[in-house]
Amino acid sequence: MKIEPNLLVAAVTACALGLLVIVASLFGGPEATLRYVATAFVCIAVALAFSRMMLRMRGRVPRPLIRAEAPGAAIWMGVFPLVVLATAILPMMAPKADYTLMVVIAAIWTAVTLQSAFAARRTA
Repeated sequence: MKIEPNLLVAAVTACALGLLVIVASLFGGPEATLRYVATAFVCIAVALAFSRMMLRMRGRVPRPLIRAEAPGAAIWMGVFPLVVLATAILPMMAPKADYTLMVVIAAIWTAVTLQSAFAARRTA
């Protein structure tokens, strides 16, 4: 069984986003939990829909980011979950702050990796 690298990056980035939301909810205050969870889901949905709309308007089809023609892309795609994991440390260093922007950025990166995984699945 071959593991699809685009799907693997999407899964790891989604797990890193989940960890970020959990840590930000724990250290961000009691009212922040629902806001961070909702922000993550809404941003992923909006980013996927907007990307799909823009690709259709330009007459393009989504392509997987990690392809055989560009082997270096796998290294660059590994940066996405690492950065999201690194930002999950910030709420512990500065509790009681607002981390909504961090969640939005991580959710958009997760949407990019999910779109890449969907495109890889379509082309396989």
